[in-house]
Amino acid sequence: MPVAYIQIPQECGAKELFGVILEHLKYQVTKGTVAEIRDRTFRVLKGCGVEMLIVDEADRLKPKTFAEVRDIFDKLEIALILVGTDRLDAVIKRDEQVYNRFRACHRFGKMSGEDFRRTVDIWEKKVLQLSVASNLSSKTMLKTLGEATGGYIGLLDMILREAAIGL
Repeated sequence: MPVAYIQIPQECGAKELFGVILEHLKYQVTKGTVAEIRDRTFRVLKGCGVEMLIVDEADRLKPKTFAEVRDIFDKLEIALILVGTDRLDAVIKRDEQVYNRFRACHRFGKMSGEDFRRTVDIWEKKVLQLSVASNLSSKTMLKTLGEATGGYIGLLDMILREAAIGL
């Protein structure tokens, strides 16, 4: 599994971070000290061939947990992508070690027009992988989705996933 995506809980400490990673990689979360769980997580990440770890809601990490994130980056040489809102920038800037590793940043703004239509089309085909076409790219649906999401990709993802679950 070259790319792993995790979404972390509120006030996420080291133990929770490693637990979420292990769960995502379909490994049993064991009891033990943070050091033991860290070692197991590092072995599993390496054994699974993870090359990139995407950490969504990264602003939920406790300040001390960023040291664990740095270690994953440094010791395993895994590309790490931290995803979050503007709060994430503020949190990262508090720790110069983290800031220096995650300085590159990309902001997704609001989408509209052709960009929005293409994104909806990609989401329908590649992310949701619906068995039956849903006509999400029709003018009526695009207008409805545009109004409901304000052109933000996060809201688009949430709405489309919830709608797909209901099908």
